[in-house]
Amino acid sequence: MDETFDRVRSVRGERYRYVRNFHLELPYMQWLNYLDEMPIQKDWRRLAFEGKLTPVQMQWWTRTKPKEELYDPDTDPYEVKNLADSPAHQATLNEMRAALDKWIVDTKDLGEVPEKELIKRGLVRDVLSTEYDARVKLHPTTPPVP
Repeated sequence: MDETFDRVRSVRGERYRYVRNFHLELPYMQWLNYLDEMPIQKDWRRLAFEGKLTPVQMQWWTRTKPKEELYDPDTDPYEVKNLADSPAHQATLNEMRAALDKWIVDTKDLGEVPEKELIKRGLVRDVLSTEYDARVKLHPTTPPVP
């Protein structure tokens, strides 16, 4: 999103939602200049660093992400209980993995192609070397999450 890079893909079945995070080393809440100027975001970030959020709220503020997430929105509408490691849900997990793999192939998803390469191919406009480089320089040097 804007100057902040990540790659996440998701598929939804009749009951479950599957999420695959490709950059586990990145937090959900990276620095993002536009968002981090919003008063509510400043409050959320401050509360996270002060340790004043609930365990469920802190899930969004972890330093890394799991490779896979599986949720049952029927029983967990806020999608806070990740079922990906649940032995009872392995068949569903495998089905959802396969659905996402198929979608990536069928849509010719370019998410794994670096943006610089997409620019070189003329597929996207270059805002990396102008606008985004300038925005990244505005990011604090401290970690984005506690």
